Amino acid sequence: MQILYLITRPDRGGAQTNVLSLARQAKARGNEVTVATGGTGWLTEQAAGAGIRTVVFRSLRRSWNPLSTLLFISGMKRELRENPTDIAHFHSSNTLPGILAVWGLKKRPRTVFTVHGLSALHPGWKGPFRAKFVYRLAMRLFLPMFDRVIFVCRHDAEFAERNRLLSGKTGVTIRNGIEQKTDSVSPAAARQTVFRMIGEKDREQTVFGTVGRLDYAKRLEMLLRAARKIRGVSKREFLFIIGGKGPDRQKLERLAEKLGVSDTVRWLGEVRNPETVIPAFRAIILTSRFEGFPYILLEAGLAGVPAIATPVGGVPELVEDGVNGWLAENEDELAEKIVRLAENPEIAVTAGQKLREKVLRDFTEERMVSETMRVYGPPTNPSSLDKLP
Repeated sequence: MQILYLITRPDRGGAQTNVLSLARQAKARGNEVTVATGGTGWLTEQAAGAGIRTVVFRSLRRSWNPLSTLLFISGMKRELRENPTDIAHFHSSNTLPGILAVWGLKKRPRTVFTVHGLSALHPGWKGPFRAKFVYRLAMRLFLPMFDRVIFVCRHDAEFAERNRLLSGKTGVTIRNGIEQKTDSVSPAAARQTVFRMIGEKDREQTVFGTVGRLDYAKRLEMLLRAARKIRGVSKREFLFIIGGKGPDRQKLERLAEKLGVSDTVRWLGEVRNPETVIPAFRAIILTSRFEGFPYILLEAGLAGVPAIATPVGGVPELVEDGVNGWLAENEDELAEKIVRLAENPEIAVTAGQKLREKVLRDFTEERMVSETMRVYGPPTNPSSLDKLP
């Protein structure tokens, strides 16, 4: 079977990790696989390294220019004619118009779209009204054209149903899964890596951290404000590690200085291998305004590191408050939970182990790929697909 995976940006992120997992495993199962993106970067490098064919559509990008969309559709149609495929699996909203490229083909591929998040429709999304309007219109127009639509969390599937984004169709929920690595990194080794990256000696501070894109969606100002609150309630020495890059880096640095917490915050920059630093954290912090189903929590689970996260998107479908992690609505709750884990490390160990058990049981790459391959195949009983977990 020939499978084409299509996504806008090649930079490392949850959607790109999902695509890479599917592409690698589909190839390992004997399929011919192509990964197409709007540029070159982490995803194309990883795919090429795995022997997977890559294609770049330069016109596939975030743009208001209708000419770019038309050029992308034209390029997509040319690719499908020159390299016919059985499955065209689209990821990211900018690829949606590509569904028009299958019109008029002698061999029409089975089309699948994965919704990795509905950020622009979230009440907390910051952007112009016209962008939200166009996003909703595109979803309602294009999603029903696909043979199947996959959601990475039940939260988004239910949201789409309530807002009639599928025009009566029912989507399939297939939550993200992660590969279990055989060469795990110990907390001590990860701690050494972190302190080497920040160029400091280890003073045995209690370390909390996060890894992700530094932008509006991640709401990292909540972590910085929690760090300030902690100063007034604990005499322990804390270190907050923030890994990643993004447009809000300088603004966040200025806020940290304004709040007086610059001495407890360290910036790692881009972290290409999160598994090398996450085991150093007492807990991983996720302060997002909105999410789909974040891979970084799966990475933490594999490392046996519990999470303190905002209850958005699919987060509560993984993090059980007070069991394998904690949910925090605001900086007050976040600060309280950070101090509690700092003073009671055994609680963090127990919760981290429970999160690891849940990830290994319910969120494996094998499960995710198998369920996706079922969607690719011709369903003998279509209704059964809608009952996937």
